[in-house]
Amino acid sequence: MIKGGDPGRLKPHVVSPVSRGQEGWSGWCGAAAIETRMSCGATPLRFVIMAHLVTDSQSGCDAEYPYAPRPPLLGQLSSPVEPKLDFWKTNRFSFLAAGLVLVFAVADFSILPISEFVDGDDWTLMLVGALCGAMFAQAALLSIFLCFTSGSFWRRLIVCWLAAAISWAIWIAGLAVAVLISYGQQPTAVHEGAEAMQFFGLALPLAGLAVQSPLWFFRLYLGWQLHTPAASQTPVRPLSIQDYLVGTGIAAASLTLARLAPPSKMWVHENYWQNWASFFAVAAAISAFSVAPALLLLFRLRRWQLGYGLLALYGSIGGAVVIGLIIRFAGPPPNLWPVLAVVVVFLSFALFLGAGLKAMRDLGFQLVLGQRRVIDAARHS
Repeated sequence: MIKGGDPGRLKPHVVSPVSRGQEGWSGWCGAAAIETRMSCGATPLRFVIMAHLVTDSQSGCDAEYPYAPRPPLLGQLSSPVEPKLDFWKTNRFSFLAAGLVLVFAVADFSILPISEFVDGDDWTLMLVGALCGAMFAQAALLSIFLCFTSGSFWRRLIVCWLAAAISWAIWIAGLAVAVLISYGQQPTAVHEGAEAMQFFGLALPLAGLAVQSPLWFFRLYLGWQLHTPAASQTPVRPLSIQDYLVGTGIAAASLTLARLAPPSKMWVHENYWQNWASFFAVAAAISAFSVAPALLLLFRLRRWQLGYGLLALYGSIGGAVVIGLIIRFAGPPPNLWPVLAVVVVFLSFALFLGAGLKAMRDLGFQLVLGQRRVIDAARHS
């Protein structure tokens, strides 16, 4: 203790009204108290040192506890604040998903009855093209769910084919209406409807395999996945013998069903399997050149509106390219209606595919590219 000392001999630590780490009224009061006590000449040295440390406790110096004040424990013990759910965003996703399901059901049911009224040179052909695009988008979304989402493969396969079976049943109801419109009460109506139901029902697995085949390349060899933050990320592992056996079995079953699809010899001609090969190649190419860019545009870009617009433009350009190829190899069409119908099919396909991916993005799905980078698009929507 220093008693009765000359205030001039002790140079008090000058503390600014706003010290480092102590702002406002508290720092100013601490400095004023020290200077007042030392001016009286009876300031204990211990009080001066401790007051200095209290005033400068948040100054960022190298001193640590116990040579500096104990750091506050409130920030360490406080639990993180859980983010609140966006109620409108959650319901918006529900409305979007419900709207897509309704549109797909209407397209499956109404495409064949409306086709009976197509004259070839009116706007009904445009409506049929839009419905075709919706059905193609439905097939692409089911394939995306099967190939890219995480979880058990067999569970995803069951869910995918259950949804496909429901869509096929709705399509069969529309087929019955179309047959009644076309044949009326003729005895051949039931026979024609049964043959069409058999052929398209048994050919559906091979058609689905054509759409899914390029997507498995992105999943198995490039590591693309779609998963939610709550789900554990499934690591990409090398293909095993069991995987090859399962794939071979699915392909063999699909080919067998396609072989049994024709109900009579009238449905089969000498180019039956050549036509299937051409269809498989075209469907796989369209799937590869449409689904992969759609995933990148809708999940990578922060502004989904920009990705959606680019996808619509991409679909329109794809339709124009297909029209150019058709004119190159088959000659020009008799009028512009078929040309417009092809553009409408591709544009409708892009719009409905983008809407489905936007619904998945709102749900919280993230795109994983090659197990290296997670693209959290839902956070920026």
